Amino acid sequence: MSSVQVPSTRVPQTKSSVTLPSLSRIQFPEGSTSNPPIKRIHSDADVSLWKQSKAKEHVVLFVSRLCESAVGKATILRKRAEVKDASGDNIDKIWLLLDELQHWTEEIEPLKTPQRYGNLAFRTWGERLEKRVSTLHSKLLPPSLHGIIPELEAYLLGSFGSWVRLDYGSGHELSFAAWLCFLSRLGYFDRQGEKFEERLALEIFPKYLEVAWGIQDRYGLEPAGSHGVWGLDDYQFIPYAIGASQLRDQIAYPPIAVTSVSHKADLKPASANYLLAFTPSSSPLQNTQSRLGAIPGPPFANLYTSSIARIHALKRGPFHEHSPILHDVASTVPNWVKVHSGMMKMWEAECLDKRPVVQHFPFGRYGFPWPVASDDHSQNAISSAAPNHTSQAQAKSANLPMQPTAAPWAKPSTGGPPMAPTGAPWALASSASRTGIPGGTATPTTRSTLASSGSAAAATSPFGILPKAGVPRDQKRDLN
Repeated sequence: MSSVQVPSTRVPQTKSSVTLPSLSRIQFPEGSTSNPPIKRIHSDADVSLWKQSKAKEHVVLFVSRLCESAVGKATILRKRAEVKDASGDNIDKIWLLLDELQHWTEEIEPLKTPQRYGNLAFRTWGERLEKRVSTLHSKLLPPSLHGIIPELEAYLLGSFGSWVRLDYGSGHELSFAAWLCFLSRLGYFDRQGEKFEERLALEIFPKYLEVAWGIQDRYGLEPAGSHGVWGLDDYQFIPYAIGASQLRDQIAYPPIAVTSVSHKADLKPASANYLLAFTPSSSPLQNTQSRLGAIPGPPFANLYTSSIARIHALKRGPFHEHSPILHDVASTVPNWVKVHSGMMKMWEAECLDKRPVVQHFPFGRYGFPWPVASDDHSQNAISSAAPNHTSQAQAKSANLPMQPTAAPWAKPSTGGPPMAPTGAPWALASSASRTGIPGGTATPTTRSTLASSGSAAAATSPFGILPKAGVPRDQKRDLN
């Protein structure tokens, strides 16, 4: 097992250490059986039930605990030769299962015929997983838990993309987190001691990314529901939360260092394993060299800078143009404590609370039960969701405009006329009624306006009240 050593000197920050409750245990009587989980989210009223459910609470708490366990620790990358006998280590069993899936990606060649939206060879990969997923779980679990396999296996099946649509998105990443959460609540990792969550965050999740990134690259999977440059990342979300947590208790390497050109991987094409081990070097920041000079690279390999390097490997052009949200976060958020907090809020708002993402999440009897709503609660949920209940098909057939989706951090209006729909930042408009911004004009959005209105740098963003784009005052003071 190899990793980069964490420096012994740590600089604590405000609210860096958080105490979280334990995950509740699943009571699964030996000899019992389960049924495959089913999808329950079909309307905005269902989303309202999901938001207040124990199922969502379990997922958020589990990911939060992974983040807390990773504070100040390096990503751990293991090699196949290092993991041979996993008979007494269930985390090693998970690693070997993921490694077997990675082998499949290497074995199943992409089809060489012209492919427009992803390579059809991924369907062969997915069909193999469907056929073998029960056997994989039988090897993974003790006989006393074999009855839970029909419910549990659905979350692993949903973790690597859709071989029907040939795409991958944050909902598939969510499914993998739910699978690990399910196993944790079953007591599967109890033998590994108190630090099993640390190993899940630093060993298993990087291995999952290695498999997922390999699939995305080999079969050219499309982003599922991508927001383009106005989204955080085309494919992933959780690595940014874990990675920011890894960097939380130091200030020598501040968030603004992410904007340095040194965060581009030298090796091209860059493999997933190379990117996960990649540690940017010390480099002067563009346009700030006279004030800050050279800023050291991160103290160790972490999922945040690995994800940034991954984006640079996939996209061309300046960082602030192809990833304005991440650039805003780096330019305006003063420390990693706030970056982590903002990423968790953003993940919840943009992934967990969005129907296009969670409508594919399945619910079963034991792991993630669907909430049984009372009549009053159900009626309130339906009433609150009514304004946005028109479907795309209904709107198209009736020639009705679709209701706008508000930003996750926007506060509802307490009075006055309703807000007009917000057009895309590049759409032409002649008045505030066209742009949806009070006092708005048809001026195109630029890098300077992005930092002060809209995106992650808005004053009411998940990252708190932020200064305008540039180097925050307290950050300058820390680096002098």
